[in-house]
Amino acid sequence: MHGAAQSPNAVLNLAPLRLELNGTANSTVLRITNPSDYEVAVQVRLFGWTQEGGEDRYAPSQDVSISPAITSIGPGQVQFFRLLRTSD
Repeated sequence: MHGAAQSPNAVLNLAPLRLELNGTANSTVLRITNPSDYEVAVQVRLFGWTQEGGEDRYAPSQDVSISPAITSIGPGQVQFFRLLRTSD
């Protein structure tokens, strides 16, 4: 497209790579860092995972919630996301 600005590819660093709520833990934190020189919009969606017949199955999760679910992370900034257990 003539005259349209091209968006650079987003690069984000996530830690930890695996979140678990074991035992009595009701929350945990995900940290996303934007090492780029531009702002990046982020939306986090949660899915439950199961295996049936050797196939991975994903479905939207009602057992946990995350906050914030939608935000922007500025250049060189860090955003923390809190994952909360919403059911037993």
